[in-house]
Amino acid sequence: MKALRSRSVLWTAATCGAVGLFGFVFGDRLQLAFACVIYLLLTIIVAWQARFRAAVVTAVYATLCLDYFFTEPKRTLRLVSIADFASVTAFASVALLVSHLSNRVRQQAEDLVLQRERQRALHELSAAALLLDWREAYGEHLAWLVERTLNTEGVSIWTAREERTWVAGNIDIPADSLRATFMAGKEYDLTRNGVAIRLLKSGTRNIGVLCIRSQQVDALTVDSVASIISSSLERVRALRSEVTAQSERLSEQLRTSVLDGLAHAFKTPLTTISVASAGLAEVANLPEEQRGELLALIRKEADRLNLITEQVLRTARLEWDKVLTLTCVNLGVLLEETISVLGEQAAGKIEVVQQTPRMTIEADRAVLKIAFEQILENALKYGDPGARVTVSIAVRESAAMISIHNHGSYISPEEQQLVFTKFYRSPTVVHRASGTGIGLSVAQHAVVAHGGTITIKSDEGEGTTFVITLPIQEGEGES
Repeated sequence: MKALRSRSVLWTAATCGAVGLFGFVFGDRLQLAFACVIYLLLTIIVAWQARFRAAVVTAVYATLCLDYFFTEPKRTLRLVSIADFASVTAFASVALLVSHLSNRVRQQAEDLVLQRERQRALHELSAAALLLDWREAYGEHLAWLVERTLNTEGVSIWTAREERTWVAGNIDIPADSLRATFMAGKEYDLTRNGVAIRLLKSGTRNIGVLCIRSQQVDALTVDSVASIISSSLERVRALRSEVTAQSERLSEQLRTSVLDGLAHAFKTPLTTISVASAGLAEVANLPEEQRGELLALIRKEADRLNLITEQVLRTARLEWDKVLTLTCVNLGVLLEETISVLGEQAAGKIEVVQQTPRMTIEADRAVLKIAFEQILENALKYGDPGARVTVSIAVRESAAMISIHNHGSYISPEEQQLVFTKFYRSPTVVHRASGTGIGLSVAQHAVVAHGGTITIKSDEGEGTTFVITLPIQEGEGES
């Protein structure tokens, strides 16, 4: 504002000096009509560059100079001719009118530019708000974005849901005042302080308060900013609610799959116990050494059943966000543990090839072991009798890739997605081996819960390969 006043004073002084100098030099040489045109042009220039007040001063001074230098008697401020009086009066009227119109055109042009700048700022604010990461300190970033985009002195945002205040810049409106404004449900402007307070609304419901300190932002722009912030806050709330609901659904699916897998795991130890106990009952004169081996096997499988039961109970009690317990897992070691759990059916039939030794990832050891156990058990069950199952571990594009291949089984392209459906069993193998159709569904849920994928490659001559891909976070991999 001070710069504008200084500019007006300078333009007025310079133009008045030029008017006086022109009259002094050409007062005796030029006619009054020509002088009026020159002075009118100078007045219009001042009106365009220095606004209306400076043009009024210039017009009045030019009128006096016309009388002093160009009318008879010259060098006096006295008019004796009616024609001269009419000419000077007409000049003054036209100069003031044209100055006023010129100033209006200039003001409209400035308003248009200002409006365009505000629209650009609002568009930039709206676009930037959509790009903010809603998982981080969204409110603070939003307040800072408004303060930077609109070039305000300060911005404060208060939300009723969290009862939190986010501040950017220099603004001293306390949170209690914003809360009181929210409770009163009123909006107002403190023109003297340049403060505008608006309610943030979602439909007809108030959700918070926006406070902006600025001498340059008009009320309409503040209203638009309030609408953008309201939409942004509701968008974040909806996203968080959706993600929470989705996480709950996925975690519940995982928990159900883990329970299914653990229940499925009961079969092997129960079968072993049943066979061993039947042997003890049917063979009366069994040697002590063999009897001891069968009793040890029964104890081992009973302990395994006890462990599985504990896992079932622990999984059933878990909260939705605590199903996975992530630790650093060596994939080679985990696969060896899984193979040992499979017992006699896997003895000497599974070969593990590690293209990347000591591969480690962040995973839930128990849940991932269930996935490996289900796929390895299927590979042994449906492969050619006596054929070996090959397991390879490698790294492909920042992911651990575990391939489990067997000879003799074939899964058609039409069934490669169906086999992951719970309780589905292919008609081609339903009479080949017993099963429940749960295992592969459990394995897929366990792998997906770790952010991975599981796919099938199958050929009638080469056999079937299950490819498990698990993400490797930064700092993981070979250790």
